[in-house]
Amino acid sequence: MGHPALVFEPASSPEAGLAEAPAMALAVETAAISPESWPTGNKFSIIIPSYNRTEILEGLLTHFNKSSCPSLKEIYVNWSNASAAIPTFLVDGRFSRYPVKIILPRVFSLEQRYVPPEDLNTEAVFQLDDDLRLSCEDLEFGFKVFKQFPQQIAGFVARGHYLDAESNTWRYTAKFDGYSLILTGAAFLHRRWLENFFNPGIMPPGVLEFVKEHQNCEDIAMNFLVSHTTKRPSNFC
Repeated sequence: MGHPALVFEPASSPEAGLAEAPAMALAVETAAISPESWPTGNKFSIIIPSYNRTEILEGLLTHFNKSSCPSLKEIYVNWSNASAAIPTFLVDGRFSRYPVKIILPRVFSLEQRYVPPEDLNTEAVFQLDDDLRLSCEDLEFGFKVFKQFPQQIAGFVARGHYLDAESNTWRYTAKFDGYSLILTGAAFLHRRWLENFFNPGIMPPGVLEFVKEHQNCEDIAMNFLVSHTTKRPSNFC
């Protein structure tokens, strides 16, 4: 079955894209998206972006190698440090419980964490920062939530947003009564969102330019993309 039709009126220029981003909700049109059109399968892959925290990364992989996660199929490490050699522990076969594969980005930039691996074999992807560690029990629970709402983000780190009256700017915070964002440092996503994130017909080019320039806010951009397209919230596990 093909992907749902997503139509976005592109920004007139990369610079204008950022200014036009607030209108994204009005510009995106989508047919009704049913769960049946977003297959999840019974397995998920983990993608871990990593730069130079090799000891932390090794500890995280050791954690999974000693754990039993029934639904975990494989682990990808997005090695984003062009100036450092790939650590020996990533290639010497010591992690045998789950296959550990290395992704070498073509461009070393923050948004590259969302580039789907060419050999990705699962519909469900768990994005995990290398300095976070979750139990298999938590991951299995999160995966169950994701499978109920596969079009939406399901994750473990939430944030709220508010309008700062003094500066008249939008801000987001960990101190909130509710939540409106799920950070993608520990979140399940359908692989289609990884593909759509770089599609200029869906994601306003100015948003990607902002992320590249500031090396920040990629998780906010992904939340905008998913929520504005589906008209549905993210799920806090």
